[in-house]
Amino acid sequence: MKKLNTVKTKLFIVFVGMILLLAFCFGIIFFLLERYTLNIIYQQMESSARYYVDSIDHQMENILHQRDNFFTDWNLVFLGEEGSLQDRDRIAAILTEQEKLLLIEGSDQLLGDVSFYILGSDYVIKSNAFRMMTEPDKQRVEEMNSRLDMLAVEDGVLILAMAEHYYSEKMPPRFYMEIIFDNEQMISNLKEFSVEGGSSFWNYPQIGWFLEDPVQEGMGRKILEVWDKADSISRIVMDGRHYLVNVTESQYFGDLVQYCSEEVVLRSLRNYRQQMLWFPLLALACAMFFASYTEKLVNRPLGELYVALRKLEEGDLSIRITHKAKDEFEYIYEGFNHMVQKLSQTIDEVYVQKNLVAQAQFRQLQAQINPHFLYNSFFLLNGRIHRGDYRGAEQLTNYLGTYFRYITRNESDIACLREELEHAEAYARIQENRFSSRMELIWEKLPRDWEEILIPRLTVQPVLENAFKYALEKKEEDGILRVYYRREDGMRHIFVEDNGDTSDAVIAEMNRKLSGEYQGEITGIVNVDRRLKSYYKRNIGLSIRRGEAGGVLVDIMLPE
Repeated sequence: MKKLNTVKTKLFIVFVGMILLLAFCFGIIFFLLERYTLNIIYQQMESSARYYVDSIDHQMENILHQRDNFFTDWNLVFLGEEGSLQDRDRIAAILTEQEKLLLIEGSDQLLGDVSFYILGSDYVIKSNAFRMMTEPDKQRVEEMNSRLDMLAVEDGVLILAMAEHYYSEKMPPRFYMEIIFDNEQMISNLKEFSVEGGSSFWNYPQIGWFLEDPVQEGMGRKILEVWDKADSISRIVMDGRHYLVNVTESQYFGDLVQYCSEEVVLRSLRNYRQQMLWFPLLALACAMFFASYTEKLVNRPLGELYVALRKLEEGDLSIRITHKAKDEFEYIYEGFNHMVQKLSQTIDEVYVQKNLVAQAQFRQLQAQINPHFLYNSFFLLNGRIHRGDYRGAEQLTNYLGTYFRYITRNESDIACLREELEHAEAYARIQENRFSSRMELIWEKLPRDWEEILIPRLTVQPVLENAFKYALEKKEEDGILRVYYRREDGMRHIFVEDNGDTSDAVIAEMNRKLSGEYQGEITGIVNVDRRLKSYYKRNIGLSIRRGEAGGVLVDIMLPE
């Protein structure tokens, strides 16, 4: 009784039960898989046939729609009037029509031979020949009148006759065109989309046309004898074998019938089913082998799993565990590895999402052109032109050109520091012109070795805009805005300082918005700070404090 309570015995019993259950499930699965495979084959046959039928119907429609192009060519008109052309011109016109016939034959793979019949001059023009009409040709033209624009069959080959539209009982057509379809090409097309274990054929009983690959030895005729024509998709029995049959109707060519042997289609699947009969015996042997080693194989996998969980707890997302034995721990390890992979993917997705948000914020920032700044700039420009200050107007337009050329560029979110500061200085100079009587702009020259540093675009200009809006606009005189650069503590610093009357509470509020916990409205400097942190992957960005001039000092920090 004690032996029945051992882990080995219990696992063996459970494993045998699972084997029986799996064998039953596999039987159901194979049955459903057969049905599913048949449905897939039906869908494949139907979709490929519909695509092919639509394609050749479209080609046929193109031929019919181009009738006027065929019969209104000036060369053809002149050839139809005997004596209207000199010999040299007549030869040139005939060659032109032969080239047209070559193009028609080459544009459609289904066409075998195309001929023009010109009654006025009794010419017969083919792509590779030219001759005068004979009595049999005239009889053939008479036959064409009874089947214009309709497919007909001669010796198993499809023929289409067309004539010009502009005729009546008193004035018969002057031009006829006869198109002979290429049976070999149509058979070749049938082979291209036939399903394994079957073939396809055309059947158009209304005109007596039947076309199949000669290799099939009359299979098409046999299928037509037993096929229920009421169903477009069916399963028939012929000579003791099951066939899947699909019929697709063409607007012009009758029915395209596809068939395939069910035995051939399901052969591989049924072979697998026979092989699966050995599965219960093999699984039983594996169960006995597994049970004999269960006791010594449990502790080691659990120990490996424990170590892996500790490493995961320490943040090691590269940890993966493997197990050679085909037992329950393999499923546990796969679940663990999948969980770690998903966790890593989730972290990556969050990181990518942050980058996407940062890019979206940049696009939003780029699109925000302050209308007041725009209006004031144009009013300022208008005033200078009105006063005759053309030099000042030219300078202002240069600043505006630099500003808008940079802000409307969309090819990259990153720019070198030289371009970024040229744009920012252009903005500041425009504002300086506006407040010329109330402020002074001090702009330090950028160090040469700083010029090619990459930085997110529109980093400096929002900081300047913030200084003008909240500090310098309120100054009635002696306003100062200073931009300068320093290296400190292994970092590059761009300082933007004003001498406005900003209170300590406002500075504290600005710093609060720059903290990671802030979830409120994304203003210009908050946007800049977050894009800098995202781009450099470090906790650096903007720092705001009281400056020596008494106003706000914004520190834009860049890594060395």
